[in-house]
Amino acid sequence: MKLLSSKKDTLVFEFTTKEKELFLAAISFYPLLNPDYHRLSKTVDEKNAAEQQLLRDAMEEQRRDHKKQLEEFIDSIDWEGENGKKFQISLSTERIDWLLRVLNDVRVGAWDIVGRPNHEQRDKINLQSKNSHYYGVMELSGFFQTAFLHALERAS
Repeated sequence: MKLLSSKKDTLVFEFTTKEKELFLAAISFYPLLNPDYHRLSKTVDEKNAAEQQLLRDAMEEQRRDHKKQLEEFIDSIDWEGENGKKFQISLSTERIDWLLRVLNDVRVGAWDIVGRPNHEQRDKINLQSKNSHYYGVMELSGFFQTAFLHALERAS
């Protein structure tokens, strides 16, 4: 995936066939982050239970909205192909910001599922067949986040 051009608030990216498939696969995992992941405090007691429920409800509403937008986005992508091997897509900076939030949900959700490893523990992760693919999803989402962030930095 590479940035081909940027004009005003629109960036044009080129994807190989495999990158296109991997990008669509990564965002297809949305939503992955447990809605209870976001906490007002480490412990929930009677004093903050109502506020915690409000946060959970707001996160659920945001997830539903993002899921609907994601379905519309996938259906509306205009992949401009070149011999069927390379594809171009034009994205507004606003759309990229939204995609970064979607990818972050997938990345953090996958990270949570594989046991929240830190950089020092990556070679010591005890993956099991039921969760091993989430490690790949975590890395894949991180790759696309990094690529989009780097493109936004270059474009500004």
